[in-house]
Amino acid sequence: MANYTKLNYFDVKKISEQFDLGEISDFKSMGGGSANSSFIINGDKGKFVLSLCDEKKFNEVKSLAELLSYLEKKKFPTSRVIRSKNGNFVESYENKPILIKRFIEGNTSRELDISMLSLLGSTIGKLHQISAPKYLPQFFPYGVDYFSEVISLKPSHSFSIWLKDKQISIKEYIYPQLPRGLIHGDIFYDNVLFSKNNVSIIDFEEASNYYNIFDLGMCLVGTCNQEESISFEKARSLIDGYQKERELNQYEKESLQLFAEYGAIATAFWRFRQYNLLKPNNLRAESYKEMQNLADKISTIPNDQFIKEIF
Repeated sequence: MANYTKLNYFDVKKISEQFDLGEISDFKSMGGGSANSSFIINGDKGKFVLSLCDEKKFNEVKSLAELLSYLEKKKFPTSRVIRSKNGNFVESYENKPILIKRFIEGNTSRELDISMLSLLGSTIGKLHQISAPKYLPQFFPYGVDYFSEVISLKPSHSFSIWLKDKQISIKEYIYPQLPRGLIHGDIFYDNVLFSKNNVSIIDFEEASNYYNIFDLGMCLVGTCNQEESISFEKARSLIDGYQKERELNQYEKESLQLFAEYGAIATAFWRFRQYNLLKPNNLRAESYKEMQNLADKISTIPNDQFIKEIF
């Protein structure tokens, strides 16, 4: 991530004073996001993460802070937001929303082993048993309901033609009986921190009240992607861990393959829109093809084989 907002020591010190973080010894820029400028701050009151939200509006950041506070009360392992001296979770700097979170010790891993995936699955199962707050959106922020944004702007592009076909099939084959609730929506490996036998899921920016199975489908794409397909061994471990906390019903089991494909399609859509329309980037302009190819590969697997291999 290239930070959109540059801060020096005096900027960070001024911001930290709003949140009573103590004397600041040093800070450094972080990588990993796409809509924030984030920095690690070391001070005599601990280690913190400062996020300047370059793309989100104040009301969106306030909703995120409320959700993180809510999850803390539910004892879910994720980021802990810090209130300012004014009692607010969100303050302003250069007309941009600011959020301060306690730093979480842990590491991301591109290659998750079986035990890590089982632990992650169990943690997602716990998340899905937490009631969704009323303020969460009822649609996933870059789900099927938004595909038309690209289709209408680039109707003749090969990706738009492919995306329109996928949009129709997704809407046609989603069971109306599928359970909905609080989902993260973007559980890729880089949003999961491991420390000893603990796991934390971070970056709830895309959280919504949506199909529970979507979280698992997206997570298969983000953590079990192997050799341009889904590793059944890894997927089995993730789902086994999940079902120790929450049993999937028959509709969800039958839909898991569709939602794994959907997760890859949604990610391809986000990459195409982000790097070809919203913030054109020649180096990433074709990054959507990785997820487009993965979606096509998942769709070719016979559904009975997919179910048999994982369940």
